[in-house]
Amino acid sequence: MIFPSGARVLVLNEKKQLLIAQRQDLHTWGFPGGRIEKGETPEETVIRETKEETGVRIKVERLLAVYFRTHFLAKGVTFLFLGKKIGGREKREVGETLEVKWVSREKLKNYVNSWSLEACKQAFSSDKKIKFDTISSFPVTFSKIPVFIWRRTIGKKLGLVRLIFLFFYFHFFYKI
Repeated sequence: MIFPSGARVLVLNEKKQLLIAQRQDLHTWGFPGGRIEKGETPEETVIRETKEETGVRIKVERLLAVYFRTHFLAKGVTFLFLGKKIGGREKREVGETLEVKWVSREKLKNYVNSWSLEACKQAFSSDKKIKFDTISSFPVTFSKIPVFIWRRTIGKKLGLVRLIFLFFYFHFFYKI
């Protein structure tokens, strides 16, 4: 299984708070971002994804890091940027996010995973070099793998309407 390249962004507001969003599918908190679409640069991806997921418009300041995922089931590249809010209003995107909020760096540990905390530490370190690193873990925890696989494969292809239709079809005609 190979995952295409993606991009994420640490967005700062005028109070130096970080923008995070709670995913609707996995209920986990993280920085805005997503899959890089064909013909799109990583910078364009974080600008588009941040607007779609959170309603916030951003300006990309700089590239912080490039992570290579090396897990045997999940391989890919993730670009991490630092950006700042330049407009828009925080809003959740139906089907994508449950909640959007700004948090201080001190409170970030109450929401995000260790990878995100490490990324944040990199963003605010005095070393401004671009970090290149590997991630050997699977992108989600073991207990959330069925939801993750559903969302990434079958759920996107079938859609909820078809799923409901199939359920009722088999339930009524085959008495399942």
